[in-house]
Amino acid sequence: MKPYQWKLVFFPVTGSLIIAAGFYFFSKGIHVLGVARVIERMAFHQGYFTLRGFLLQFFGAAVAIISGHSVGREGPNVYLGAASASLLGQFLTLPNNSIRTLVGCGTAAGIAASFDTPLAGVIFALEVVMMEYTLAVFLPITIAAGSATMVSIFVFGHEPAFVIPHIQQGALIELPLVILLGLFAGTLSALFIHLLQSVAHHSRTMGFTSKIMLSGVVVGVIASMMPNVMGIGYDTVTQMLAGEIVLNILLLLLLLKLLATVASIALGIPGGSIGPVLFLGACLGGSFGLIVRLLFPELQADAGFYSLLGMGAVMGASL
Repeated sequence: MKPYQWKLVFFPVTGSLIIAAGFYFFSKGIHVLGVARVIERMAFHQGYFTLRGFLLQFFGAAVAIISGHSVGREGPNVYLGAASASLLGQFLTLPNNSIRTLVGCGTAAGIAASFDTPLAGVIFALEVVMMEYTLAVFLPITIAAGSATMVSIFVFGHEPAFVIPHIQQGALIELPLVILLGLFAGTLSALFIHLLQSVAHHSRTMGFTSKIMLSGVVVGVIASMMPNVMGIGYDTVTQMLAGEIVLNILLLLLLLKLLATVASIALGIPGGSIGPVLFLGACLGGSFGLIVRLLFPELQADAGFYSLLGMGAVMGASL
């Protein structure tokens, strides 16, 4: 371990301190944000959000990502999109059904702007938040997702979230291996969800501030061993897709990223899980591809191809 890596403990701990102070003074009991909060507001409050929650999510997620906590930006983007749309509807004194539709529009816009993928935003909003397919909500959600993508491209350019090199697609003889990778991805996803629930359950007696500070310490210690687990990690995922990371590092990243993500999300850091889940899937798929190459060199398996499959499989099983 390089000497400077111990200094990385400072960043998550400082981020946790800022987040804890912000929630202590301003939350008024709001501790759960992200996609879970969006679903809760839709199910029990007709899609009504508060400005307080919007500001807590905006600054809390920004501090969490900047300070290196293992969280994603997509969950906060969904919340911010849904909350801003809801607040607009409340300002215009629209009826409840219109506010619910606006929340769906904001959700789709948040996902679409995150990845420049309007269709993914539409599907996510309809399946996860609205849980209905009707023409009355489909058209405005589609327009919102397309508009958000245009704004994102105008501000940030048309650079994709992941730079995917030329990937050699596997032969038909590799289909059993793809099925096996799917089983591993499902197992990893089940383990991830179980760890989240277990840590959240066993820490329920702790105060919110204590949990946030504990998360900072755990993530900081893990980051001192492997700095790549910090933050969203899309640059590392790009390296995995290019097959630039060796097997032992991939396996270590898989373990440490899993622990850091559980410590961040289960203990209440206000960030999303989509980014870390994609990271875990890329680690699993890349490791699997390299092992296949070692065991069956005649197949000439492409580790990047399996990384891409792993990303989709783990994300699908987890979410």
